[in-house]
Amino acid sequence: MTAGTPPRDRGPHTISASFTYDGGHFLLQRVPEPTVAIFAPGASSFAALLLEAHKAFERGSVKADELLQRIGSDLPAAVVGCIHAARYEIEDSSQSMLLRAAAFGKALVPTEVDNMLLANTCNTLRVLNALRAPRVGMPLTWAQFERVGADAVLRRLLARHEHLLAWRIAEHLRLPEIQAAAV
Repeated sequence: MTAGTPPRDRGPHTISASFTYDGGHFLLQRVPEPTVAIFAPGASSFAALLLEAHKAFERGSVKADELLQRIGSDLPAAVVGCIHAARYEIEDSSQSMLLRAAAFGKALVPTEVDNMLLANTCNTLRVLNALRAPRVGMPLTWAQFERVGADAVLRRLLARHEHLLAWRIAEHLRLPEIQAAAV
């Protein structure tokens, strides 16, 4: 690549940078499409409507029913959209908000959305949040975690002498062969 030539975009996980400083670390990345679809000003995607319906439901507003009617038969897609957007969020409060909205929508269409999608997303986000803790200092995104894999992350933790955390993550992700290596 020559000076002044922009990098080629190879997907949402390639344009990001992680910075570490004395007070902690932060991540700079392009805003992923699932996040834009929900949080962009004036967003009207089905996932955005589901999030608004859930917020209205929590307030006890009848607007929740109106929003759900607007979503209609696209409710399964809205649930999946909220789950995918939660994967890209770094803040656990945003993750929780999106996952609660997804669970709210999933309760209305229990057989049309894969049960394991929500469960696996929650499990992996718990792991990512534990890795992002300042004490551990591994601010991985969902895409980075998928690319390197749980085994590589656990080996990295073991190399850092984070044996207990590696053990707990392996247990949480149900990876017994890695647990044996952590002992």
